[in-house]
Amino acid sequence: MKSVIRRLVLVVIVVVLVMGLLVPVSCSPAATEPENQEPVLTEQEKGEMAQRGLVNVDTVADASRIAGFPVATPAYIPEGFSGGSFSVSQLGAGLPEEMKPKFAQVNVQRIWSLEGNHKVMFFLIQTQHKSGIGGGEPTEICGHPGERKFSEAEADRPAKLSLGWEDNGNYFSLFGMLAGPLDEETLEKIACSVKVE
Repeated sequence: MKSVIRRLVLVVIVVVLVMGLLVPVSCSPAATEPENQEPVLTEQEKGEMAQRGLVNVDTVADASRIAGFPVATPAYIPEGFSGGSFSVSQLGAGLPEEMKPKFAQVNVQRIWSLEGNHKVMFFLIQTQHKSGIGGGEPTEICGHPGERKFSEAEADRPAKLSLGWEDNGNYFSLFGMLAGPLDEETLEKIACSVKVE
């Protein structure tokens, strides 16, 4: 009887140890991250990409399908702003072979504008190749390494703010024309809400 109890205790200990080792692995960020896939384009989309280097689509699912990676969007959109279609572009598409870059960088862009005043807008670009906003100061954007660039208003243009950051192999650039309800704090709030749905 004692040997049966000892074996049962050993089995329980082994199961607890195995489960204890498996749980952290299955809950690790790497295990839950969506994986990249090969881009899937319809024949029409292939033609548009080859000719213009750009395909416009209306849904996140279609943008992700064409880009070959999960596309992120802001969860927070200020009141009065509406988004246009997603533009999925490929660097060098449509160029002769000798002029194409060595790697096929894919960018996904979407623009949101204020209803009734399309000069007040912001747009988000996502890529999986290291990129930046150009001339930005190093900073932290929502806990991620990034850069920030502020441009003063000019006579006929509002001030602009550009934020760029890297999050889990994705590089984001968020640009905003600071006017009306769109100010620096609001643009930073939008940046912090960007995630894959």
